[in-house]
Amino acid sequence: MQTDLAGRPWDQSPFAPIIERAYAAIDAPRPQSLGVCDCCPSAVLMAEMRTMDRRQITAEHFIDWFFGAYDHPLPTPLWRYLLPRLMALLAMGEEIVDIELALSRYPTGHRKGWSADAWDAIDDWQREMIACVHQRRHHGLDTMLCMFATAGWPLESLTAQVLAWPDEALVSTLFDEWLRFGHYPLIASAFWEDKAAIMAFYTGDAIHRRIEAVALSERVEPDLARRAWELMAFLEMYRGRQR
Repeated sequence: MQTDLAGRPWDQSPFAPIIERAYAAIDAPRPQSLGVCDCCPSAVLMAEMRTMDRRQITAEHFIDWFFGAYDHPLPTPLWRYLLPRLMALLAMGEEIVDIELALSRYPTGHRKGWSADAWDAIDDWQREMIACVHQRRHHGLDTMLCMFATAGWPLESLTAQVLAWPDEALVSTLFDEWLRFGHYPLIASAFWEDKAAIMAFYTGDAIHRRIEAVALSERVEPDLARRAWELMAFLEMYRGRQR
């Protein structure tokens, strides 16, 4: 049975209607060229990818396609053709490429490049993907944020979604991200274009205030309060360096 990133059956997943909206709103003709070089990808897989219905393109096809060199950005009609299926596979948790690079071949997060209906589907998908980080840890928070920032979504809109999580989701996710297996250095993905900006978010006042409120609350479970205190101590080392 196919499931989504949060482990929900696909036919019960909020991703399913979002993807159907994307297919309806982001229409494009079948491409004659896939926009990548002929030397690296499999000729057989690329021929299949050009001729099969786009709903049938598999993760294997995309894995091979990502091996091919290309000119940035890809032609708009080609990306429009591929994007809904890529969105579906990523929502299903298929491992295609380093998640940070999955949308790197086109400025998907630039609103002005899409119709209203297309953008609504794409942005709803983005929001559900980020929500899945705390619903079930399939991908890390940093890598998921990096994927969307690399694709052109403003960082402040992405981090606002994280700050809107419930306290338990925020503290538990950050604890798993940084402290689950012991104290590791606070690092951001190598694929970030502006690493200073994301580090400023991780060590900034907004997150600190949220974690501190959980740590000091008398209404939270003791284990959650403990994780919040550990996070505060961990981040304080890095906050001192930012001052």
